[in-house]
Amino acid sequence: MFASKVKNTLEILWREYCFKTSLHGVGFLKLQATSRYEKVMWSLWILLSLAGCVYMTYVGYHKWENNSVVITYATRSLHVWQIPFPAVTICPVTKSRREAFDFEGTYDELKRGGELRDDDSYVMFRAMLHVCVSTVNIFNFTGLYKENIVATLRNISFPLEDMFEKCSWRGVAIDCGEIFSEIVTDEGVCYNFNILTAKDLLRVENLDPTYDSVDSSRNSSLWSNEEEYTRYSGSGVYPRRALGAGVKAGLSVVLKTRKSDVEHVCRGGMDGFKVLLHSPDEFPMVSEFYMRLPLGKSAAMFLKPLLTKVVGSLESESFERRQCFFNSDRKLRFFKVYNQNNCHVECITNYTFGKCGCIKFSMPHAPDMETCNSSQIACYQHGLVAINERSIRLQLQGASTYRVCNCLPACYELVYNKEISYTPYNAEAQAISKNDSSNDISNFYHSQLLIAMKTDRTLPLTRCRLNSISDVLANLGGIFGLFIGGTTISLAEIVYFCCIRSVRVAFTQHRLHPATPKVFPWVP
Repeated sequence: MFASKVKNTLEILWREYCFKTSLHGVGFLKLQATSRYEKVMWSLWILLSLAGCVYMTYVGYHKWENNSVVITYATRSLHVWQIPFPAVTICPVTKSRREAFDFEGTYDELKRGGELRDDDSYVMFRAMLHVCVSTVNIFNFTGLYKENIVATLRNISFPLEDMFEKCSWRGVAIDCGEIFSEIVTDEGVCYNFNILTAKDLLRVENLDPTYDSVDSSRNSSLWSNEEEYTRYSGSGVYPRRALGAGVKAGLSVVLKTRKSDVEHVCRGGMDGFKVLLHSPDEFPMVSEFYMRLPLGKSAAMFLKPLLTKVVGSLESESFERRQCFFNSDRKLRFFKVYNQNNCHVECITNYTFGKCGCIKFSMPHAPDMETCNSSQIACYQHGLVAINERSIRLQLQGASTYRVCNCLPACYELVYNKEISYTPYNAEAQAISKNDSSNDISNFYHSQLLIAMKTDRTLPLTRCRLNSISDVLANLGGIFGLFIGGTTISLAEIVYFCCIRSVRVAFTQHRLHPATPKVFPWVP
């Protein structure tokens, strides 16, 4: 009896639903004029439509799952004054002043079987081997020897006033010492323009107290990639920014090298300078990504900055989906600012320390990390190459590439696309034409570096979600409407007939057909 009532109730509900639903085709299943074959045809057609709807919904979900974050061009451009001018790191190829240490002469003497004359020459020669890559495998020092490499290189390197002839910033001549500061890189003692100060770039509390490779005397930074410049920061803000495009709004530097200091033993056949342009919040890796500035040449670099930023909230997405890190996601041990370059520097430091038990003299390091001496140069020399090879090997084996360094790009990223042109630069002829009575200009090679923005506006890239809530609703609505003619009202009808109408029909059936009471036989 109960089963028959349930069956009767379901039949009533199904008949009402077929006649009243807004889904297309369902009404033909209960239409009296519809033959059995027509009902079979409509049933198959409805089932195929439902299958197509489910399949297309799965395809849309799979696309969202694998590409939930996309990079597109922004709708509005930015003026270049909203973006910092790049940090410029300049390293001389010639590493020592000849009057301080004659590396070429010492090298020739040792090659002939001679010996170093005093302990100072021995210390300086060993320190020079860390930046003279062409001579590393010729002299194999052994044993533990305490080397103060940074202090030694500073004593024999070129002071700023001996390397810079003149500078101008935004078309105004300025003392080079006001805008350039010393920085120790993997190329030795270099000079940098516009990098963040040590307290803004590094976690000083985690570093060895003797590590002072980055200048810390500048004013605090009023810029970060994630927050950009503050609204009320003026034109004199640090890091510096260009106010427009063109050479007169950029940086101009004339460099000099004494002819008697030029030698081709330390760096092989190279001469001049190595130049690296990078974001102010990146620690420079000059030996890996430099550009050449030869002696007697003028290099003009015109830049087009490319800023990648985030639109909307992506913090809730996993880094595997968005393929980038926020500062809050990836905490570096030695750097306050996360970016791919800083992550690689720290990864190379950790890899070198794990492999060699020491680190290269230029690497940011903790108090418990020793600096490698000249007998350990071969161990640390190819750290980046070894890390890349290991990453590729793991990837080919099917392992996650994140296990090596986990150095994805930063979600907010700033790079500078460059156009470079070279032309001869004859400072001696220029001095003669101006009747300059300077007597020592003929004793120097001069090089000029011009850096400026190519355009005064740039169109940034934006990381954003592939589909917003409205996009998801539109996609699902289009699929439902195309395959089964469904809307939100159709879903409401299904809920109504399953939860509300079914209860009412069952109650009505019970009231119209009450249960027959049982009649027991009379017992006298």
